[in-house]
Amino acid sequence: MTTARKTIATGHILLLCLVFLLLMTLLGVATIDNAGLQSQMAHNSRSAQGLYQKALGEIEAQYQRLKNTDELQYIASSPPLAQRHNRPGVQLIDSQTQSYNSDEGIKLTVDISFVGEGPAPAAYSLAHYRGLRFEVNSHATSGTGNSGSMQTQGLVLVLPSSH
Repeated sequence: MTTARKTIATGHILLLCLVFLLLMTLLGVATIDNAGLQSQMAHNSRSAQGLYQKALGEIEAQYQRLKNTDELQYIASSPPLAQRHNRPGVQLIDSQTQSYNSDEGIKLTVDISFVGEGPAPAAYSLAHYRGLRFEVNSHATSGTGNSGSMQTQGLVLVLPSSH
């Protein structure tokens, strides 16, 4: 004789599958959120590098412009510099602070300030030449203002001692 067994479905497997599905969903959401954060960090890093390059490039452009013109000669011989007796740490009245927006939405500001008078660089005779030291500051800011880069470079104008 055969007896039929009656089984009652209690739903344990269904409950276990739902818990497993919930864990997988939470893991997927966390992974997507992490990927978005990584993407934002990569974008910010790329933006910061671009701002750094813009600020550094602007310093080089200003250096080339000043090297190829007589603007530093004019600044060095202008009355405000002579009246201040070459005191360091004051911004030159004669130098122009340039500020403009680039095509990429980056605002660049460049200014030149007088640092002080000192000896000429090593390649020049100390008895015949003197050096006027200037500081070129470049500040690049993103269009949103969330990030920026400030770069500074020194510049020495070599003049004859009798000047």
